[in-house]
Amino acid sequence: MSLNAHLDSLKKQWEEEKKQLLGEKAVLQDAALRLNVQVKTAKEQARKAAETARGGDRAKANVQSVSCQFDMVH
Repeated sequence: MSLNAHLDSLKKQWEEEKKQLLGEKAVLQDAALRLNVQVKTAKEQARKAAETARGGDRAKANVQSVSCQFDMVH
């Protein structure tokens, strides 16, 4: 095999590897994007759940306070 033929062969091999790696990169970027969206969604859900829990605690405190005041009046 001549030197030029060998270089052409190496160039083709490199192009194939580059194409494969670019494809893998695109798949990994897509997966990372989906995971980031899932993490963001989970954080939002956790925040909403915490707000709801705090709201429930406030409502319970208000009911207890009103109940206490009612007991004191009667």
